[in-house]
Amino acid sequence: GAAIVCSRFIGAKDRNGCNRAARQVVLTVFIISVAIMVFGLIFRVPLLQVVFGAIEPEVMENAMIYFLITVVSYPFLALFNAGAAFFRAESNAKLPMFVAAGTNVLNIAGNAVFIFGKLGAPAMGVAGAALSTLLSRVLCMVIIFVLLRRKNQMIVLDHYFKIRPEKNLICQILAISIPSGVE
Repeated sequence: GAAIVCSRFIGAKDRNGCNRAARQVVLTVFIISVAIMVFGLIFRVPLLQVVFGAIEPEVMENAMIYFLITVVSYPFLALFNAGAAFFRAESNAKLPMFVAAGTNVLNIAGNAVFIFGKLGAPAMGVAGAALSTLLSRVLCMVIIFVLLRRKNQMIVLDHYFKIRPEKNLICQILAISIPSGVE
């Protein structure tokens, strides 16, 4: 949805409209992803019981630890994906691909460090795997949003705390992104 809405403004050479839409996408994605995160935090036990059913207590405990940490990463992952969509809307699919690939390599290295206690870090087991995932998603989002601040591109995102909801634009975004997401 983000790429489609922003692409329409890019095609019309409407930089202001494009940036307004991008800000509304960021706001909407942030609110929805935080709501999903909170839902996951509140209902993690019943959710995991539905997914796994009756399993060994130790396995369920590990699943709850992993889910607890990774559910916190949902807003970061969602914002990275929105930012990546902005670059794709500008015909730059390589940049978010390289950011994702680089942070996935760091995630794998982080798994070795945090799971098995390499490089002086304590062995954390399943919590280490989740922590590595969380940190790589945070890094992905930070990198993509730093890159979105560059003034030489069509979509420029800055002044995050000045973003205010624009109901009509948010409705347009949701009218496109919800069906796309369901599909």
